[in-house]
Amino acid sequence: MTAIAYKDGVMAADELLALDGAVDYCKTKARKQNGFLIGVSGKRCPTDAQFDTWFFQMAVNKKTKVERYAALVLGNLPRMGNDKEFSFSALVVDPNGKRYLVDESGGMEPVTTPYWAVGAGQDFCIGAMAAGASARDAVRIAIRHSSSCKGKVRSVEL
Repeated sequence: MTAIAYKDGVMAADELLALDGAVDYCKTKARKQNGFLIGVSGKRCPTDAQFDTWFFQMAVNKKTKVERYAALVLGNLPRMGNDKEFSFSALVVDPNGKRYLVDESGGMEPVTTPYWAVGAGQDFCIGAMAAGASARDAVRIAIRHSSSCKGKVRSVEL
């Protein structure tokens, strides 16, 4: 239940948080940490602090995919191992503007297009940005057309 989009140095997101039937409209999903833009979407995803600890220890330090996955399964994220619902997809932009998709398998794949999105509103966002919309406008379009995206648009810049 998320729309997170990146284009031209801006990451934008909706603010809907739905967990076990409870709905809240105050979740900051796009944020800046250590010069990186980070947006995490998922069914049962890690907290910001959990993701940051894992990401900056494993991914930024160029650990292998197997090492990253092992750190997830054995490490600091609470699910690991038993919660089959645990899954996340993160869009991460480094301080130089390089874009990556990161997921619960430990995968960290480069994004080769100048824009990308994650979450339930991903297709709306990518289509809008391909047609010339900014990241902020792409999230507005996802909010307008997807029942899974709601609230205001919040954004951060590189």
